[in-house]
Amino acid sequence: ATTAAGDGAESAGDGPDGSQPSAGADDGNAAAHPQAEVEYDLFLDSDTQSSAGHTQWFYFAVRTHDFRGRAHFRIVNLRKRKSLYQQGMQPHCYSLRRNKGWEPFSCEDIAYIANSDLPAKFRRKNGDETIKPDLNTLAFSYNVTQLDDEIYFAAYPPYSYTMMSRFLGQLHGHAHARRHFHRSELCRSIGQLPVPALVISQDIAVTPDIVSNGFEGGPTSVATPSPSVGAEGFERGRPRGPRPAIAVIARQHPGEVVGSWSVQGFLKFILGPSAIARKLREAYVFHVVPMVNVDGVVHGNSRCTLAGVDPNRVWHDPNPIIHPVVYALKQYLRNVAQGSGAKGIELFLDMHGHSAKFGCFFYGSNPLASIANAVFPKLCEVATRDISFEQCHWRCSRSHRKTARYVVYKQIGVKYAYTMECSLFAPVGWSSRKMSPPASAAMSPVSMSPEGSDEDAPAERARDYSTAHFTPSNAHFTPERVEWIGFAVGC
Repeated sequence: ATTAAGDGAESAGDGPDGSQPSAGADDGNAAAHPQAEVEYDLFLDSDTQSSAGHTQWFYFAVRTHDFRGRAHFRIVNLRKRKSLYQQGMQPHCYSLRRNKGWEPFSCEDIAYIANSDLPAKFRRKNGDETIKPDLNTLAFSYNVTQLDDEIYFAAYPPYSYTMMSRFLGQLHGHAHARRHFHRSELCRSIGQLPVPALVISQDIAVTPDIVSNGFEGGPTSVATPSPSVGAEGFERGRPRGPRPAIAVIARQHPGEVVGSWSVQGFLKFILGPSAIARKLREAYVFHVVPMVNVDGVVHGNSRCTLAGVDPNRVWHDPNPIIHPVVYALKQYLRNVAQGSGAKGIELFLDMHGHSAKFGCFFYGSNPLASIANAVFPKLCEVATRDISFEQCHWRCSRSHRKTARYVVYKQIGVKYAYTMECSLFAPVGWSSRKMSPPASAAMSPVSMSPEGSDEDAPAERARDYSTAHFTPSNAHFTPERVEWIGFAVGC
């Protein structure tokens, strides 16, 4: 077996999401050092330009050639001592030959232990790399059953920049969804990638609408009048007045892939045909930045930008050169909050993922805030059992006062500012039993036809974006189930 990651390793081609999971590929970051025919020590690349040693996210592949048997892997430089791998989580696997999509429980012999507790024979020097005793090892095995197979392993089913761009393109091509949003470029990243921003409002693409678009000196109307509007629309020439804004961002930390899946579910709901979604679009203007750290995602980082900076720790004073996306996003939100086309920002939500806790929960910004700050998280718990209100808290320690939620609350004056954390594994009280969150036809999301999906992306080709698939049946957090969480947050 050979790996598709690292210098000198054989490429295994495009991954299930259309990207190549290697040490310079969109979302990929593992470098392999073979120890035996079917045994590997894997060293994860640190985040680009970062000395902090953020190593949590992984995405790599092996090509089996004529091998059948048992392959053993040890990822030996994971930073966090506590992990959900100690609670039953496993690496996700995708076999091109088996073609069953990302499988969450196909590995065996899972162990997550401190390197200081490893047997002495594993704590030897390995080429130029050293297995450091202050780091941790994830060990697992996989039974290879197919010849000439390509098998992908990831901490969670990947969500790449390419997938986001494809999804936004699908929304733009959707007859219903495209009526209600305007897409623009927030800014360019250090790597010169466009960072998309969406403004969502009822019939914004076909009816003049007075909204603040967040760009300094920009127009107050982001829509182009249409000669005629359907039954859903308003009469031409009758723009709606200023309304409160709601801002939603995701994927500040690239390794927290569930953030992208949840914001995708949110967008499917808020752009969907339900009466609830329409009422929300009429009452509010939504500003959504679905992928903040685009460079980090493309380069396979766990936490940092291309400059080696954690973007969620520089919101207090972002530098326009070193932190261009956070700088532009903060200015955008300030303009929305103070612009003439909005009645301020009513709510701010930053979607993240958690690698050590179960469930989905919220962090607030002020432990002395009124009880009203707890209403939104509590309503979200009512909408889906996957959200645990008991795990929410409102304190913000000194180390977190440079984060998005605290700065938006303190400097921009948004009373309801939250971080949403979603487990990479399962809800609180997880077990192997099957369970499904409630669904309602009255809250149907945008339904995407699988026709026209990329033939080089089997994971995407196999997924039917229908209401039925939006109600997952597995007890752990599949991407579809995380989409449901975003859906529930929206409604």
